Amino acid sequence: MAWLKDRTGGKARAEAGDDLKKARSLFYRQVENWDADESGARTFLRADLCRATGTGRGAEQFEVRYGPSYFPFDAPFEEASDVSPAQTVTEVNPDVKLVHGKDADGVTRYRVYVRCKIADTPAQQESEVPIEGLMTDTLTGDTDARVHLTHLLHSAKVVADGFDCENKPVVPGQPPASPG
Repeated sequence: MAWLKDRTGGKARAEAGDDLKKARSLFYRQVENWDADESGARTFLRADLCRATGTGRGAEQFEVRYGPSYFPFDAPFEEASDVSPAQTVTEVNPDVKLVHGKDADGVTRYRVYVRCKIADTPAQQESEVPIEGLMTDTLTGDTDARVHLTHLLHSAKVVADGFDCENKPVVPGQPPASPG
């Protein structure tokens, strides 16, 4: 929040978001109901952990959301599809992946994927339905991917620790030397 306030000169209005307990509950409920044999599009809800909007007339906003990923951990994000342009992928370690780039709407988004095994779910859940953290920033004007990914990793560590993942993923505080 200090970075956000500094980058906006205090001209941002923070909005109440979901707390970590609610985010965990939402994640668990959806992952526990996930069926490994079910095919078709996934529809998951995400918790808004941080949201701020500009105080001007524009639609500038900053948000960080977490929930189950629509895509498996090993999805080929670096390849363009009919849904999304190619993204920059940074493998952080076997349990953490960073993905960023412009989406089809032209907005740059930053994502983190964390393998998180929940008790009493199928073995493949860890990779098929990882945690996805999504950061969107049209508020600060900061275009440095490393800055955004550092803040996203910090939040991912808090979330992974709070979700009590059985596999105990290691989420570092900094992205690798050259993320993307």
